[in-house]
Amino acid sequence: MGGNTAAQKTRTAKTTERGTRVKQQSQSAESAQPENQPQPIRHVRYRPRAAVDLESAVVYLGEVRQAPQAAKRLFDGITQALANLCAMPTMGKPFSDDNLDRKMYRTWLVGHHRIFYSFDDEWLTVWRIVHTSQDIDNYAIRPLEDVNG
Repeated sequence: MGGNTAAQKTRTAKTTERGTRVKQQSQSAESAQPENQPQPIRHVRYRPRAAVDLESAVVYLGEVRQAPQAAKRLFDGITQALANLCAMPTMGKPFSDDNLDRKMYRTWLVGHHRIFYSFDDEWLTVWRIVHTSQDIDNYAIRPLEDVNG
């Protein structure tokens, strides 16, 4: 009884082949990304004012305007845009203002809302989310520390 029978060898080969096929299918499914869902390489970080901007816009649409579906579309549109910007942050238009210390801001339009952001290798920082009908004053995208100090 020193070796495997031909039937045992065949079963082992079939099991190994099946395992390899399943593993290959699993790996290809994991690596397949839908074309409209870029793999983010940065993380989104909201500055306090940007978080308030987004929440205010969604609450205004959902509660004040009684348009919960529009509020959901706005929220989903902004979060999807931010996911896209994480993958390709240079898509946004460069924005600078003589009153700003930093010149590395970019903007991206989602419906009637403009996202002001900056980025580095690790983070996409959202500074403000402003409706296009709003005025942008000197303090609109300055850090609060700069405004108060």
